[in-house]
Amino acid sequence: MIKSFTVLFLFFLMISQAFPQTARKDWEPLGPDGGSVRGIAIDPADGSVYAASYLGGIFCLRNGAMEWRNNGIDFSDFVPRASDVAINSWLQNDMLAAASRRVYYSRDMGQSWSEMAADLPVNWINSLALASDGQALYAATTGGSVFKITLTPAAGIDNEYPTMPQDLVLAQNFPNPFNPETKIEYTLPQAGPVVLKIYDALGQEVDVPVDACQTAGRHQVLFDASHLSSGIYFYTLKFGSQSLTRQMVLMK
Repeated sequence: MIKSFTVLFLFFLMISQAFPQTARKDWEPLGPDGGSVRGIAIDPADGSVYAASYLGGIFCLRNGAMEWRNNGIDFSDFVPRASDVAINSWLQNDMLAAASRRVYYSRDMGQSWSEMAADLPVNWINSLALASDGQALYAATTGGSVFKITLTPAAGIDNEYPTMPQDLVLAQNFPNPFNPETKIEYTLPQAGPVVLKIYDALGQEVDVPVDACQTAGRHQVLFDASHLSSGIYFYTLKFGSQSLTRQMVLMK
């Protein structure tokens, strides 16, 4: 038994010497430190690596140095959770990033960002992909499958992304139905006093989540309906002479 084991050992030793293993290559950590990286993209122009970090936002690794590239991305309502980043090779210095259920674009490789017009009606954007001709953007999501938005005009000809609307906008609350909290988002075309009121099915006012002077742009409020009973409610946004109303359902 011992002799057989010795012979077998010598056989494997001869094989290993005849066919040496390729030297193992260790992975080199590049950063960023902390949080998990959900998406990466490489700039074909200079080889820079862009990383979307779940707890840090957008980072750029260039010439061995890691830089933070979040200027212009609205993380006011969230921890800076970025899920993916994509480079638009059809346009010089052009890239996109996903954070929560919003998409942002940059015309200077992440130095500054602007928000696309439409939020996706989903919980989370997992990844982004540009069409081969650069004329469409696809988003893989949690709770909503795959979405597509057309980028116009034609790719490579001063392509303009959809931008923030210039009118008063009141989005559908999310989630809906809800229990007991839901988020209500709205966009103001300019700075000014704004009032957000909640009404029950009988038209009686039951809450006023917002009554303040706010800046232009996107705003979000977390409405807590713990003090209300199940049923249909309406929320009305008043800004100047304009008024918008949407319906929501509380299910306890």
